[in-house]
Amino acid sequence: DTTIGATSWAWTFGDNGTSEDQNPVHTYTTAGNYTVSLTASDGTDTDTITKTDYITVVEPVVLAAGWNAITSGTTEDLNDILFLNETKGFIVGNTGLFMKTTNGGGSWETIETGLTNNINAISFYNDLIGIMVGSRISGLSTPIYITADGGDSWTPVESGITVDLLSVTYKNSTTIYAVGWSYVNSTKNSKLIVSNDGGITWTSLPHPLDGYNIGMEDICFADENNGYISSNGGLSASALIYTHDGGTNWSITTTINGSSLQAVTFINSDLGFYGGGSYVYKSENGGSSWSSSIYAGYYGVYDIDFLDESNGFTVGYQGGAAYTTDSGETWIYDPSPSTSTLFTAEFQNDSLVWTVGSEGALYIYKFTPGVINALQSPIVIEDYNLKQNYPNPFNPTTTISFDIPEAGHVNLTVYNVAGKKIMTLADNYLNIGRYNYTLSAHNLSSGIYFYKLQTREFTDIKKMTILK
Repeated sequence: DTTIGATSWAWTFGDNGTSEDQNPVHTYTTAGNYTVSLTASDGTDTDTITKTDYITVVEPVVLAAGWNAITSGTTEDLNDILFLNETKGFIVGNTGLFMKTTNGGGSWETIETGLTNNINAISFYNDLIGIMVGSRISGLSTPIYITADGGDSWTPVESGITVDLLSVTYKNSTTIYAVGWSYVNSTKNSKLIVSNDGGITWTSLPHPLDGYNIGMEDICFADENNGYISSNGGLSASALIYTHDGGTNWSITTTINGSSLQAVTFINSDLGFYGGGSYVYKSENGGSSWSSSIYAGYYGVYDIDFLDESNGFTVGYQGGAAYTTDSGETWIYDPSPSTSTLFTAEFQNDSLVWTVGSEGALYIYKFTPGVINALQSPIVIEDYNLKQNYPNPFNPTTTISFDIPEAGHVNLTVYNVAGKKIMTLADNYLNIGRYNYTLSAHNLSSGIYFYKLQTREFTDIKKMTILK
């Protein structure tokens, strides 16, 4: 600092590196703890300050394609993860667990919050303004926590309700919505609440699920006017509800029997997805209509996140997971290495997806985005055709292509040499066209496998080989 009269500076960085710059830049090449020393002089007097173990350098994490397990340091359930940017992120979990990274997930610090209730969801409007919601506390209004300093400190506020809050979202800088439910006399009691002053005060809103045994699970806003809530009715009917007037009025847009609707997300005002059970549903007109069910490859979809209009990821029950590179038209099943249930998926950037789940489960999935070519020339399909996978042999992924000349239900399955079905790549209605499915062999051993395409009019089987 030149204001104290210093005219020269001498730095040592603990690795034999030195500098005489006032504000030096130094690169460390080896992991370790480094003691830094600075001697400043005004030409007559000198002053030295030394900070022991001031710099900590860690080895960079080398990620394999697909799943990479990360040590979370806890066995508590991790319920939600959020990245504000490439470097700063948060994880929240049971018993008030709050974790923070400032180096892109290279390390996670557990921050003591003093909270004891489960934190279920976290959301930020910008780098500074954020909110957390969680479970109710017996005899008290369910607490909500807000921050104005990027998560360094949190202020509790009263919600005015006594249900577990499961999801929270900003409509704008001051308007925030949260949803959740709890059992009352063995019936799910859903609540929808809103704050119009940045989370300081909250008001309960009327909604069409009031009085039904259905629990609100997730909420999102596509824009200022259009919002969506998914719900879980268990084996009875579940519903997706919506508002087109900014949250003043809410209505049911669709119901599903025998399956829960755990997650809903919109990429823009037109393109959105919701999921639950074994299926994902897609809308391209702002939720006015939804596609027939698209098989996700596993049972128990809990969360859906999209990087852009093409690339998305789902996670769920007992480590189930799948990804899409064609805007949700097909989902490639690629489960995590463990059976821990995964609650949330979060794209950190265009190649890394973070997931959190039960018993401290924390994973990074190294993802390869795909691009939809909207200008592709139309293909005339005249016959059924199951093509040989390419490449073959392969490791870790291969592409299976097929043509179908008429719309109908299509099943594409993978079997081992003993004839046991080990994976389903497609089990849904498809229109006329040519389809490409990516098969991941991350959880398969070397050997010979068979894949089978079956429709009402056509069946074919081909052999492929995994070499590791």
